[in-house]
Amino acid sequence: MIDCFYISVWVVGVWATDKYVVTPLALKGVDKLALDIFQWVSGIATLFTLLVYTVRDLWFIAVRTWSEMKEVNNVSQKKP
Repeated sequence: MIDCFYISVWVVGVWATDKYVVTPLALKGVDKLALDIFQWVSGIATLFTLLVYTVRDLWFIAVRTWSEMKEVNNVSQKKP
């Protein structure tokens, strides 16, 4: 859920920058290129961070599920 929020904020930020900075200032050439590079770098950094947290969360879920399944399996084997 929080991952979707971060992506939404990034998309709105890129859209707002394009609408309220690039278009009114009529950025062209090196200025527009620098802004585009900054937007791509910030986007990749944001998505990479979200990917790391998503993989970490999925790893925690897998370990907890495996642990619970092992516990349930041990309990069911001990019953006569």
